[in-house]
Amino acid sequence: MTRRTGILLILLALQFTACKDDEDTYPSIITEFVDVHSNSEGVLFEFTNDQAQTYQIMNTLEGYDTSVVYRSVCGYVPEGSRATIYQLLGVAVLRDSTAIVRHDPVTLLSAWQAGEYINMQLAPLTQGGRQCWGYAIDSIAPKHIYLSLHHDQNSDPTSYTQNVYASIYIKHIEGYNVGDTISFALATFDGWRHYTFVP
Repeated sequence: MTRRTGILLILLALQFTACKDDEDTYPSIITEFVDVHSNSEGVLFEFTNDQAQTYQIMNTLEGYDTSVVYRSVCGYVPEGSRATIYQLLGVAVLRDSTAIVRHDPVTLLSAWQAGEYINMQLAPLTQGGRQCWGYAIDSIAPKHIYLSLHHDQNSDPTSYTQNVYASIYIKHIEGYNVGDTISFALATFDGWRHYTFVP
């Protein structure tokens, strides 16, 4: 073996060792929509995912409003019934906007129903202005409710893409009863998209 070959083998060994160390350093993070609870001192102490699993928060996250529930996209690592949070992103909980509904188009990345929520990941075009979101009750039939996404671009120029996470709390939909089918429509730049959910 030449001196050059020996050095090359050592460098390769160091690279493989570094890769293994990286894998050991970074835990596998679960990312999902959750409800996060704060206590009377503004410290986040537990969260519940859409599958109704509740975790006690191990790391200290303080400075929040007291005794409230935050809807969030949460990146966490569970350890039994406890978890360490690595990321929290805000989720807009949409309200009934039937009286002012607009259907300005938006890019839809995904929409799904989980537990008591309809969840969405949207990618509106923006220049940093304030856009308005909600849902409209288009019609109600026996055992069937028809909703659409309220989106008002609000004169915000369509310059660049920004991620928006949103949820509709199904039990707050006026006229909804357990077992009802929900049809949900939203206007995109490629036309209308339609979904059917049976919570």
